[in-house]
Amino acid sequence: MIDSKKLLKFVGALAFGVCSLGVFVPMNAWAQWQWVDAQGQKVFSDRAPSADVPEKNILQRPKTVQPQDAPKNAAAAATPANSAPPTANAVVDKNKAAMLDLNTQLAEQNKASRARNCTEARRQLGILKSGVRIAKINDKGDREFLDDAAIAAEIKQFQRTADSECQ
Repeated sequence: MIDSKKLLKFVGALAFGVCSLGVFVPMNAWAQWQWVDAQGQKVFSDRAPSADVPEKNILQRPKTVQPQDAPKNAAAAATPANSAPPTANAVVDKNKAAMLDLNTQLAEQNKASRARNCTEARRQLGILKSGVRIAKINDKGDREFLDDAAIAAEIKQFQRTADSECQ
């Protein structure tokens, strides 16, 4: 069974992360270079390392189009003159759509979980109200039969669950 509080916390954190990403995507200050300096520390920067850093210590370079990555024909390389990188509004709209999709999925999972809980509570109520002797296993591993008071308490608990989940 899915713990709805934990799931809501996760979705909230995910929503915050997605929205935060939308704020930072337009910025071009991402560290593109990564290397190990003379002291053995990893360095991240948007500028190339100094000339004294050996080639083997450079771990990451900026991603650029290499000649072999270029399109084969000029038609594929041509882009419309008005094409531009996505705006902050476009990123926010995309993030809103993603959040709406997550909310829809969460609602569907919650509905399915409630349906399972409802079915199980009604099944348990039917068993408890049937008059059959009910036994539970105690901490020592022995079987103990429930008395009328214990059965009434169980019925009350499952009735509350059925009332809340079967709406």
